[in-house]
Amino acid sequence: MEALSWSPETIRLECAEELHADLPDLNLDKIMAATDIVTSNKFQTQLPSFIQLCNVLSGLEFDPTVFDPADVFEVSWGITEALLLYPVEDDAEGFSDEIRFYIGHVVRDAGIVNPPDVLRIAMYDTSEDPLGAFSDDPEMYQAMYELQQSKSDEITGMLKDNLRELFKELESLPLENGDTAGLLEKIRKSSL
Repeated sequence: MEALSWSPETIRLECAEELHADLPDLNLDKIMAATDIVTSNKFQTQLPSFIQLCNVLSGLEFDPTVFDPADVFEVSWGITEALLLYPVEDDAEGFSDEIRFYIGHVVRDAGIVNPPDVLRIAMYDTSEDPLGAFSDDPEMYQAMYELQQSKSDEITGMLKDNLRELFKELESLPLENGDTAGLLEKIRKSSL
């Protein structure tokens, strides 16, 4: 638990000393993001932190000088990985309304009406039905619904692919103590 309070420089030095490996910047950013998620509630309560952490968990290097809004894929993976790191009973528990509205915005901006489970914590402006403009034309309504459903399916596929990759990475860890089999089964049950 002591390592959760280490500075990035300390983590980099420990990896070099103990593992004889250079820690790439992106990996260090992900370690720091994970540390932030398990030691604070900023991911659930502060929109700028939520966006930055989603971006880092999705593979972008941390750059506090650039604002890069997290898109629907980055938000989906960010929430998934954060919940793997720090599971909560109710996914919406603790997420601020500001973050839930942001999630709703990126979901609607992507044209998704029926989001995958991980995005169901979103809050929406219910005054506008995205498919409402097509309610007089059943064929167009069906086509638009299928289009948005394909986007939702694409996100679900991305999440499954990322989780499979994460499982392979975890299984390949050369641990001195314990094993990853029990951990992987627990993750599989809670996320798929």
